[in-house]
Amino acid sequence: MQQLAADLIEQHQTRQRFSSVRDRIPAGASPYDVQDLLVAHFLEKEGGAIAGYKIGLTSTSMQIFCGIDQPLAGVVLATRVWPSPVTLRSADYGRIGIECEVCIIVDQDIDGDCTREQVQEKIRSVHAAFEVVDDRNADYTKLDAISIIADNGWNEGVVLGAAAGPGVQLALLEGTVSLNGEKLASGSTDDAMHPLDAVVWTARHLAGRGQCLRAGQLVMTGSLVPTRFPKPGEHYRFEVGGLPAVELKVID
Repeated sequence: MQQLAADLIEQHQTRQRFSSVRDRIPAGASPYDVQDLLVAHFLEKEGGAIAGYKIGLTSTSMQIFCGIDQPLAGVVLATRVWPSPVTLRSADYGRIGIECEVCIIVDQDIDGDCTREQVQEKIRSVHAAFEVVDDRNADYTKLDAISIIADNGWNEGVVLGAAAGPGVQLALLEGTVSLNGEKLASGSTDDAMHPLDAVVWTARHLAGRGQCLRAGQLVMTGSLVPTRFPKPGEHYRFEVGGLPAVELKVID
């Protein structure tokens, strides 16, 4: 798996097109083992620490979009968390994508035995957020969850809107993303896994790997609308519920 991780690192560096690695995962091994090696490389290269986690494919629309029927997790690096507004360069990615999400930052450690109610009591803040992904021009007719997991869920960073307090009502939040001031798409937390359940899912996933969701870490709870692929000159704004908006611009 060391060689597979090294190959994925090279693919990122050279912007090679994403392709399946499912057949290269040894029998009995987990694609999360490859993900761990990939993350360790980026941590060593960039410094910093693990800022938190993303859970992907939590909504029916996103599962249909990717042709995959289960959630998956990835790691978010502290060096790739940016406050809104932010400007990113498309040339830094194979193909940049953005996902419109609710982000939860926890105020206490959360273990795998947690409940939705316990998570609610341990929230530090809630944010409108963009997850920045790089699908490296993947062929969406040939996707598989194992390969996306190994490639760290395609995560390239997170853009956070200003914080709202822990008392935000997370059910039935309506979100709208606009492009250059014009409404583009909308979605609701009712269309996806409840954000608190996404944190529970993440905590249980980590516990299964001998890890823990730590105080101060974030959880990106899944996109409310299908992924958008910004072009240079485009400005995106995402508003969800009463949370402060998050904004992102892409240049060459």
